Amino acid sequence: MPWKRMSIDEYADYESGNGATLVKVDDVWWRAVRPFFYRPLFPFQRLAPGTVKPPSPSRLLGYQHPVPEGEPSNSFLNAVVFEDIHGYSLDTLKKDKRYNIKKALKHLSVKRIEDYREFVEGGYSVYLAFFDRTRYKWKSDRIHRQAYVKWATNVFRFPQIVTHGVYRDGTLSAVNISYRVEDVIFDAAFFSTTEALRMGSSELTWHVIREQAAAVRDARCIYEGPLLGNKGLDESKLFRGCTIRCQPAFLSMNPLVLFLLKRAGKTAYEKLAGMNEQQIRGKYYSGK
Repeated sequence: MPWKRMSIDEYADYESGNGATLVKVDDVWWRAVRPFFYRPLFPFQRLAPGTVKPPSPSRLLGYQHPVPEGEPSNSFLNAVVFEDIHGYSLDTLKKDKRYNIKKALKHLSVKRIEDYREFVEGGYSVYLAFFDRTRYKWKSDRIHRQAYVKWATNVFRFPQIVTHGVYRDGTLSAVNISYRVEDVIFDAAFFSTTEALRMGSSELTWHVIREQAAAVRDARCIYEGPLLGNKGLDESKLFRGCTIRCQPAFLSMNPLVLFLLKRAGKTAYEKLAGMNEQQIRGKYYSGK
């Protein structure tokens, strides 16, 4: 079993090392997802409205959190997850998906990266190839070797964090980072060379993560991140078997900011408010 459980405090230590802005109030860690706007660091942490003490900087903009069943809510937080993880195997996939994974296995192999130096020396060139293809803006300073090494050092501070490498002819060609927080497996980061991607590095990595997660009996799902609102990217995950969770949430915002957002930034407000199950079905599952 590759994943050792991280506590939320350990997870906070890791994310702080990656540069996240975090605040702990009472027993709750909050992340600033925008300046002065906070959500719980652990995205499945349910908090009852009226009992929550939010970070003081949130008074300038606001905060949002999932709520327990039956508690008042005025929005939704949408998470993309693999559910029913314990029943997964290659045989459960449709014929075309099985074919793609078996085809990838003819050219690629996956194993855990245990050596920090390999993650740095081999992984850095893979990250540069990934950035050159995608121009991915999140933490793009990692294209500079010093920033990449700092990130790698933080990753390897935590034995609970699992790094998988995808290899072609013995050469590292893709990297995946995952970890388990409480009872949720976070499939947190993936980057690949273009050549390996064409050979199926992403499909193969997803298969390995899901196959290994199936053996973790006390884990309840694999978290692939929040719903992005980019239909193409979101649907690529749904195509591979993910579902969208609609977590009822409580949203508190500065009234003036909320008024302006509703008037001038309708799209941004709709993304903040999230979607219920009916809206999700209409946007992502209609005609299927």
